[in-house]
Amino acid sequence: MATKHGILMTVASCAFSAAAIGSPIDEIEWATVGSPGNAPFMIDYGGGFEFRAGAVDHEFRIAKTEVTGAQWLEFVEAYAPFVDPEYANNSEFESWSIIRLPGPTPGSYEYYMPPALADQPVQAGWRFGARFVNWLHNGRANTREAFETGVYDTSTFGHGPGATITDQAERSPGSTYFLVTRDEWIKAGFFDPNRYGEGQPGYWMYPNSSDTPPVGGPPELGGETGAGYNWPGLPPSVDAYPDTQSPWGVLNLSGGAQEWTETLDGPFRRLRGSYSGETIPAYHDGIMYDFGAPPGALFGFRIGTVVPSPAGFAFVILLLPRKRRFRWH
Repeated sequence: MATKHGILMTVASCAFSAAAIGSPIDEIEWATVGSPGNAPFMIDYGGGFEFRAGAVDHEFRIAKTEVTGAQWLEFVEAYAPFVDPEYANNSEFESWSIIRLPGPTPGSYEYYMPPALADQPVQAGWRFGARFVNWLHNGRANTREAFETGVYDTSTFGHGPGATITDQAERSPGSTYFLVTRDEWIKAGFFDPNRYGEGQPGYWMYPNSSDTPPVGGPPELGGETGAGYNWPGLPPSVDAYPDTQSPWGVLNLSGGAQEWTETLDGPFRRLRGSYSGETIPAYHDGIMYDFGAPPGALFGFRIGTVVPSPAGFAFVILLLPRKRRFRWH
């Protein structure tokens, strides 16, 4: 298997720095998921076994795409002065897409990313995704506490007896940003308030507002997802399939990266969705499929935020910069 840095250097010989283009995090686009108090999707298998998911009792906003490499690089550069030394050169923190190199002074470091990876879904450890939203919740303050508290208390992160973990299970009350739960992810991907006609809600089987799985392949050839296709090079960017959307306008729920959710299941966090190049997208993309992984594994994720008040929303619109695209493929 190729090394992390070997893969990176073959992708692109030039480097990308978040500082060169401003703030990629400000480019996040949001979809608002309404219909609070919706019924869950449920299948009763009998014998006490059932699948029940997707009920959410509040409105929320979810990022239309996964966190990208460019957005993660901004976080890595901000957190680097405070990160525990054991993670200073670890893929849980840096992801596999970032290169760590010696800086201009002894003992200093700089972080770079091949430009072709800037608009790919990042893959990192769950506990660093938690620190990412802590930082956003705290206004991206340049302090250690901004990364370690607010939404998830990182002092709880650790291992208990046997295979258990001690991590805070759910976001703290009043969190303004967060990692979406399994139910929030499923609702954003499959629930349609007009599924069977105006005002007649229900669930689609796949996150493309359809009961037919999305077709894998390049978008210019009619593809609807990066899964189910053997990509000869890098797969498409996170926004490459603008016409393949959930009922709420969420993109890339199929074929980007398998995504972390907040939902804790024993020592694992639940994951949803399929990844680029996966050969069985119909199985991993279906509403009834999810699985778990330990928080140190590497997967993608998308974030959520609260729905702003009407006055606050107008203020945010005035401050948003012009949308940029990160395409160097």
